[in-house]
Amino acid sequence: MFSAEVLLQGGPGQTAEKKYMTSSQVASQFGVSKKTILNWLKAERIPEPSRHPITNYRLWTDMDIAMIRRMLDKEGYAPARNR
Repeated sequence: MFSAEVLLQGGPGQTAEKKYMTSSQVASQFGVSKKTILNWLKAERIPEPSRHPITNYRLWTDMDIAMIRRMLDKEGYAPARNR
């Protein structure tokens, strides 16, 4: 699976790689379309992830996915897992 990688400064001479997913990849995780993810965001059904400071793309993390899964499970939504 392709993930965007961003280098974060940890201090002098230190960098840490953090992997992010695209909205399409998140949609695939839940067995829905990207449009559905965007609709859930618009309806405030799921929280907005952080955004890239230059491109303004959404930066989805594993923690974001876990939070969405918990929120949807509470609503009784049964998303497709590991497609």
